Amino acid sequence: MVDSFYLGAYWGSRHQDLETVVQLTIKTLIGLQSIDEQFSNLYELGRSRKQALTSKINLNTVEIEQLYKKRLKKTDIDEQGKNRIGYRLSLWTGQADDESIGLSFVAGASSMITGNLCLINFPYKFEIKDRLLKFEKIKSIVDLLIDNWQPDKLILTSKKISGELAGMNDTGWITYKKNISNAPKLGRNIIYDPNYKKGHLFHLRTDNGMVYDYGLIEDLKLLGGL
Repeated sequence: MVDSFYLGAYWGSRHQDLETVVQLTIKTLIGLQSIDEQFSNLYELGRSRKQALTSKINLNTVEIEQLYKKRLKKTDIDEQGKNRIGYRLSLWTGQADDESIGLSFVAGASSMITGNLCLINFPYKFEIKDRLLKFEKIKSIVDLLIDNWQPDKLILTSKKISGELAGMNDTGWITYKKNISNAPKLGRNIIYDPNYKKGHLFHLRTDNGMVYDYGLIEDLKLLGGL
């Protein structure tokens, strides 16, 4: 089954200066490179694949700061020096379309309307996707994002499960939330850690070492709205 997976860490209004955002971005990207080789090369997104492949980036403070500044407008900064809509960056790993990873950052947004995020779009080529979606590897990525960005929630979802869990936007193959509004109803294939990095972690108990199993979607439905 061809399915598109993405992992998103999301948090609300949080003023952070550009220097802080740059350092957290570099820590995140270096961490991802240490977790899997698919993140080894990073490129700034361009208007075409050919153009993007000419924009390989180096993970140093000056270069990442320049990339953030390229998308910054004077009107984004208010009179207190806060960035209302957040510093924004989009990167790509440069492989073939079915093998590449997309990464997006929005951080430092101080507006109550605009949120912050770190989003990873996984490749859909079977052998690469399933290497990246092994539970222990995903858990390493989850830990990295939580430790660096302190999100309010983090969700690994996919196109298939989004359709099956209509109306349950805060539930995915793996779900982390700092706070939950309801006591969770747990199926026998759901593992729940109520004290995971000062939050709540939910994931499936699978037999194949993967973070997902289409045969266990009904267990996720039992969680309802978290």
